Amino acid sequence: MGRRKPKTKTDIESALHLRDAARENNHTPTGEPLILSVGGVLHCFNYDSDLFLGDRLSQRLRSEQGWFEKLVAHAPSVGTFYEDALRAIVADILPSGLKLGTGFIFDSTTRRYSKQIDILIYDDSTLAPFYRRGQFVVVSPEQVVSASEVKKSLKLNDVRNIISSTINSNFGRHPDDPPGCQRIYVFSYSSRVSTKSIIKCIATEISNYIATLYKDPQSEDGRMDCISSLVLPRFFFFDRAEDVSVYISNDEEEKCRLVVSENSGGANDGLGSYLDAMVVQRTKKADIDRRTFFSIPIENFNKQVIIPHQVPIMQKVSMLSLCELFPNERENIINFCLGGKQPYMALLPPCCDVTEFRSFAELTSDTRIGWAIPLFEMNGETDR
Repeated sequence: MGRRKPKTKTDIESALHLRDAARENNHTPTGEPLILSVGGVLHCFNYDSDLFLGDRLSQRLRSEQGWFEKLVAHAPSVGTFYEDALRAIVADILPSGLKLGTGFIFDSTTRRYSKQIDILIYDDSTLAPFYRRGQFVVVSPEQVVSASEVKKSLKLNDVRNIISSTINSNFGRHPDDPPGCQRIYVFSYSSRVSTKSIIKCIATEISNYIATLYKDPQSEDGRMDCISSLVLPRFFFFDRAEDVSVYISNDEEEKCRLVVSENSGGANDGLGSYLDAMVVQRTKKADIDRRTFFSIPIENFNKQVIIPHQVPIMQKVSMLSLCELFPNERENIINFCLGGKQPYMALLPPCCDVTEFRSFAELTSDTRIGWAIPLFEMNGETDR
């Protein structure tokens, strides 16, 4: 079976899922067994294009769309119909342990609300929403499973508005991304804008946002404002096969960069991939042999744009949390000082996981770790 040689270096060694291992290899689904290297281990995968569940739901949604547009094409409620029609599709494949709604995400730490989200999938098994009335909810970031916007016809101005209104929000954490990173999925029924123009618009908008965080925009070595949350968009289309995603990648200098990518998975439209991303990938254990029949697990990279700025996202870990993580070193944590001052927080880059450190001493010896020191005098002390 022939394949086109990837133009860029693949990240097979760090792949967690099959789609990450083969997304740049540009394979064509044939039903033949396919040998892939996943984390250095060879694995045989039967790669076929049978998407009978995705096709059935696509036919259903397309029928609803056609019927409604013939009936009330110019009604003011058209936008609401498109949201409700897609929400009904999502509801049909939602596991019983999750809830579906529309509303806001409220970060209780900063007391900031997100924009209103068209489709929210959330988990209320251990924590009730702040507010719930029918399908309208206000939930915490920790409860968010997936968030989605719905557009009847996507325009470049919609792309800009979605990114600018969500990129620095706190939507919780996506399990495949570093701490503080979440996704916003956008489903568009149609768009007159080319995929190439959408990719360019996404790259420009995100690049401009990151550039504003640098104190010296002329140099990436200049001091920058670190952020603790980042929402990355992914755009799906009902009128074309490819989708556009943004993901974090480490470059050769181990610096985190954002990559905007056009992906294709062999389906005729993006509904199956959208449903996989919204529901299935978030609710099942990683099993590269389990088929969902909504989308093809291997996604090919067609075009990529690397955003030049380093991603200034940092995971914030309080000193109290470090005391809980390393209880035997509590005294060392209390006495730890920088320039004669006690830090109140550790700052970890996206590639770091605080639970991977075996001790507080190992954590402090890592040059990638930053420390936040209070810029004001403490008014008092609280024993704990």
